[in-house]
Amino acid sequence: MKNILGFTLVELALVIAVGAILTVSGSIPVSAMLKKIAVDSTSDNMLLAIQNARQNSVNSKDTESWGVCLVSNRIYVFSGTCDSNGRKESYTLQSLSSVSGLNTTTFSKLYAEPNPANGLLNVVVSSGSYSKTLSVNASGGVSVIVN
Repeated sequence: MKNILGFTLVELALVIAVGAILTVSGSIPVSAMLKKIAVDSTSDNMLLAIQNARQNSVNSKDTESWGVCLVSNRIYVFSGTCDSNGRKESYTLQSLSSVSGLNTTTFSKLYAEPNPANGLLNVVVSSGSYSKTLSVNASGGVSVIVN
């Protein structure tokens, strides 16, 4: 009888099954990590846009008040109005994240108080079960809360 080298069908099926289990178990944490990165990136861009608009208002850059607005998947820092002529800077939102609660908001010159000043601006950036809330208070200060 000859000795034949190789793998049996059972051994091959076992290796494929173990590989499939490892692939599936590794993809779940990767998916959650990608969603967290998308929320972190989008909230960082949102915070940067708000801070830039506030700073430009405090410095009285140009003659108009400055603000932020959301158009499609971009956050714009604008001077005057959020039309194409007023847009000065833009930040792209990550495709895995969603933004709610951001209306066109301007900041008063010198004091950088948000308009309308009678309430808080709460912007929620989320993806899956992970989210962050950016809150702008009546004096224009920004806080970030991880939910």
